[in-house]
Amino acid sequence: MNQKSIYAIAVSEKQAVQIEESLTKAGFSNDEISALIPGNDSIHEFPQDSHRNGHDGVTVGAGNGGVLGEALDLISVNVETAEQVQKAKEVLETANAEDLAIT
Repeated sequence: MNQKSIYAIAVSEKQAVQIEESLTKAGFSNDEISALIPGNDSIHEFPQDSHRNGHDGVTVGAGNGGVLGEALDLISVNVETAEQVQKAKEVLETANAEDLAIT
C-alpha cells in the first residue's frame, strides 16, 4: 500500500492533544502525526516542556484560523498499511473526531 493520510477535525485544541496522545499510545510515531491549530502563524513542533508534556516532534500550526475557522483543528495521520488505516480510524472515531477523510 502506498502512503496515505487520514484527516479529521478536532473541535478544540484540547481534543487535538488528546487525539495525538491516543495515536502515540496506539503506536504512531510523532513523524506520522500532525495538527494544524488556528492561532499559530506557522507549522512547528509541540515543545517538549509545554503543557503537552513529552510530545516533542508532533507538528502543529496554521495561519490565524486558516480555512478551518477559529474553533477547529485539523489532525493528520500518515499511514502505510491497511492495519495502520484501521488503527488510526479507530482512534479518531473513539475520540469523536469529525469528518474523517483518507487521501
